[in-house]
Amino acid sequence: MVWILWAFLSIIMVTTPFQNGLYFDTDFYPIHVMIYCMMLGLIFHLIRTNQLAVWRSFAFLLVIPLCYLVSLIQAVHPQGAFDMLFRWTMYISFFLLLIWCMNKRQALKTFMPVIFYLTGILIMLHMLVNHWGLLQGQFVTYQGRFAGVFQYPNTFGMVMAAFYLFGLIMLLKQHPWWLALLYAVPLPLFFASFLASYSRGMLLVFPLIWLIGICLLPYRQQVHYVLASVLTIGTGYLIFPTFDVIPVLIFSIVSGLVLTRTKTIRKQYHRLLLPGLSMLLLVLLLADLSKEGVVYEHLPVNLQQKVTSISSSSTAQERLLMYEDALTASMDAPLIGRGGNAWESIYRYYQQVPYQAKKIHNEYLETIIDIGYTGFILVSIIFIFLFIQIWQKRHQDPLHIAVILSLLVIFLHSLLDFNAAYGFIGVMVCWLVAMVLYDLKVKHTLTVHRLTLIIYILLLTFTTVYSARFWVAEKINPDTPSRAIALNPYQKNYWLELRTSSKQAAGLVRTEPMNAQVWYQAGKILETDQQRELALSYYQKALTLDRYDTSIYYAIIFLSAELASDTNQSFYAQEAIQTYEKMQQAVQYLKNHDQGEAHNNRDFFITDAVKEEIENLQ
Repeated sequence: MVWILWAFLSIIMVTTPFQNGLYFDTDFYPIHVMIYCMMLGLIFHLIRTNQLAVWRSFAFLLVIPLCYLVSLIQAVHPQGAFDMLFRWTMYISFFLLLIWCMNKRQALKTFMPVIFYLTGILIMLHMLVNHWGLLQGQFVTYQGRFAGVFQYPNTFGMVMAAFYLFGLIMLLKQHPWWLALLYAVPLPLFFASFLASYSRGMLLVFPLIWLIGICLLPYRQQVHYVLASVLTIGTGYLIFPTFDVIPVLIFSIVSGLVLTRTKTIRKQYHRLLLPGLSMLLLVLLLADLSKEGVVYEHLPVNLQQKVTSISSSSTAQERLLMYEDALTASMDAPLIGRGGNAWESIYRYYQQVPYQAKKIHNEYLETIIDIGYTGFILVSIIFIFLFIQIWQKRHQDPLHIAVILSLLVIFLHSLLDFNAAYGFIGVMVCWLVAMVLYDLKVKHTLTVHRLTLIIYILLLTFTTVYSARFWVAEKINPDTPSRAIALNPYQKNYWLELRTSSKQAAGLVRTEPMNAQVWYQAGKILETDQQRELALSYYQKALTLDRYDTSIYYAIIFLSAELASDTNQSFYAQEAIQTYEKMQQAVQYLKNHDQGEAHNNRDFFITDAVKEEIENLQ
């Protein structure tokens, strides 16, 4: 039973990246149901056999999904709030299943790192096979950048860097020759794929994590670490410009053979020697790149552009404005937050300039918006505790250092991007932590242990029922949207496909009451149904939630002008003129606060047709 369960979990680990990295929650529903049912079955088995030691040690993890459950109370995006609750309940259950398997079969300690590394190899090979034209995957490249299964270059680059550092450290262990080759051969390809993602954030994060890695090792292992890095980074850089098949095979195999033949270093020096030299070289490299020196001149043009754009003021300003807006939004629900995925529903209400960003590009701010400062502090304490437990074991086995570096890559890069939007990243973190903390012992009182177990069973039952309902609703829509709504009334797409009028509009706005686009779409439905006065009130509500949407202004102005003409009521004309004045003020504000070329800017302007309409009304 243990091996069958572990094999199933391994299949989930290996296959989930190929579902767009589980970016879409609809891909997650069947996995939720399967993991929840397996966890419920295991719990009842453990209760029957009185083997609840695993739950006694990890019961504190229940705090995370409970934070998302509490946030449902005032969720502004109920669908997103449910989805995040499902995710975190699944992550905890997946982790506990892994822990139980590893405690029952000690041999799994050998296989866990191999399955993890094979997952990274498959992600990288999938990208290369598409690059060579043997597969025709959609959006695996984005504007010439490797995006892979995630269809997003920054997360792909982060994942490649995490697997590169993991494999680099694992080479320091004693392995059979075939396993040493398995770790060594892909390293140049991981590094080259990381470069081909052109991720500016990872260009900053990678050198820092690499430097932390060398500081954690004793001198002899530092020498191997540096030599392996020089060889794999060098060969990766040679592969990077073309990624032709023959150079890929030759450089990877040759570097792998060289790495597995490296002899033991006998001479011993102080362990700070190589970190000091590495720091000096890194500072010199940064100085060269910032001054466009010798190293900079020898970089490929695309890489030069990415290095130069790291200091680009427009993109940096846009991110800073987004962070300011997120902090402002967080103060409106500081205790329990706005529910999962709230930002994509409310960001237009808080934005200072008209950018498009359903994600904040900072997972920590996203968490604060979702579950408030209270939840963020509790979740942070849990992850810090787990990280400290791994850190304290770092001298036992290079695997612990490999896990530390991979986790640091994920958590540091998440300061700059929305990696957690991809469900695979959560599965990846669970696998990393389970590999090294399967034997963690945390004591709880008997009362707390029993209470948390009861709560967990209730939570699993609740999430199993609702995720199954959402899964079925997704399957039967759009053929029968009314039935889909009965199963899941929180999905706005079902309401959009429903062929009714006022009922459809009212149900639609309940799905996301702070989303301007939802109110605007509901207004369009009412206008089509000739309920023009009600449609106008919906448009006006939409404008209070988004002052930078050209379509909303146009809808109010033209509908008001139409009503003024049909009814001879002057206040409709006045409404159109006042809306036009608001639009002028918004345009003037943006001119006075020019942020340069924003990366995700929305087109916001006044057309000649609007000006003519206002002139006719005046």
